Amino acid sequence: MNEKEEKQLIVTLALIKNAEGKILLQKRLDKIIPKANEKWEFPGGRIDFGESPEQTVIRECLEEKSCEIKIIKLLPLVQSRLWETSSGGKI
Repeated sequence: MNEKEEKQLIVTLALIKNAEGKILLQKRLDKIIPKANEKWEFPGGRIDFGESPEQTVIRECLEEKSCEIKIIKLLPLVQSRLWETSSGGKI
């Protein structure tokens, strides 16, 4: 086993469209993960312990964008990615 304990983070996101069909994106500001910094992404975030993916995306949209959303359809997708941090670590 590695000296550092590795953990897997589970993240959820929302594809948000308004009545005109425009999609909400946000620009990520992330100095810890240089390859992700200033990239466009959908609102969302890490799932807190005991929270469902639906609860997470509703909470994150309220925290990040001050907008309330209604979930119409779930689109399950699993993707795995490792990011290299500015200190050379992986997350």
